[in-house]
Amino acid sequence: MAKIIGWVKRACHLWGGVRGIWCAIRSDTAAAEIGSEVATVLEDILGYGDVLNNCFN
Repeated sequence: MAKIIGWVKRACHLWGGVRGIWCAIRSDTAAAEIGSEVATVLEDILGYGDVLNNCFN
């Protein structure tokens, strides 16, 4: 759990909050900068995959 909180804090520091993290995930910047595993966890926390599935499919 502490590891995930650290990832979220780092992502907020890098991209300035939820909107910035969302944009970084969409542009694949997140995976390149912090790793694909971390980007996947952040996607799950933000519900990014659910939004894509429910709104664009």
